[in-house]
Amino acid sequence: MNSEIRDKNLLMSFGDKISSGEYIIHSRFRNSINFYYKEKLITLGNKKIGSGPSNIIFEKNFFDNIKKIIIFDNSFYLDNEKFTIEKEKIYSSDLIISNFETNSFYKNLKVFERYLKIFSKDRGLLPVIDENIENNKNFINNFTKRIYEGMNYLFNIDLIEGIRLIKGVGVGLTPSGDDFISGLLTALKVLEIINKENNSYLRKIIYDNAKGDNLISNNFLFYASEGLFFERTKKLILSLFYGNESEIVDSTLSILQIGETSGVDFSTGFLITLKKGGLYGSKRFN
Repeated sequence: MNSEIRDKNLLMSFGDKISSGEYIIHSRFRNSINFYYKEKLITLGNKKIGSGPSNIIFEKNFFDNIKKIIIFDNSFYLDNEKFTIEKEKIYSSDLIISNFETNSFYKNLKVFERYLKIFSKDRGLLPVIDENIENNKNFINNFTKRIYEGMNYLFNIDLIEGIRLIKGVGVGLTPSGDDFISGLLTALKVLEIINKENNSYLRKIIYDNAKGDNLISNNFLFYASEGLFFERTKKLILSLFYGNESEIVDSTLSILQIGETSGVDFSTGFLITLKKGGLYGSKRFN
């Protein structure tokens, strides 16, 4: 199959925030390969991964042996094979929300919380939603206790210290603490829309204090801080603003498919921040 046929039949989406450069392999997985150039990360994946600001998505896997990606303005190469970037294939990571009802959003948020608890079954960080967590039998991991301590700072004492306590906590491809902060940043963007108060500087401050040595975590944190969203996250947010119960269920199941517990941990940070209505002292950063 030549590249022209692949262009037309297999390329599903190209991230709108991918910049020019020569990217080399960072990590390989069943449905995707990550490549990096300096501090930038892009993901080459199949449709199971979903679109995103830094994702190149094909319908099927044929890229297992790809060693590098070279990005130009209107085309890219997988090793030596050229692909054109068609405008209609460029994914939009921007979130455009208008003509919404706040009461409807918070009603849908309760639906999301209910199904999140049903589907996640107290995996990951979800137990920290319980305000009486010390009495919860699942509150046994040191890293969960660290998250809970960080949450106390985030919402009651000092948000910057809270971020420092939470970031990098946990194990896995993206630590639970980083996923939690990505959810928190996403919630802040949603609150910006609901409250009509710009909090972009706050999100930048949080990102600057949350980023670390994990390039994959940094990638998710950066885009969340910029208010730019991957397909699953965007689908969830839109379902909360405009969806019915079945659409919320569908978007919840979709977000929970991310990683072993990454979807749960992201959702936990997202939900708690929305329920709290923001962070301690956050208005001084607006």
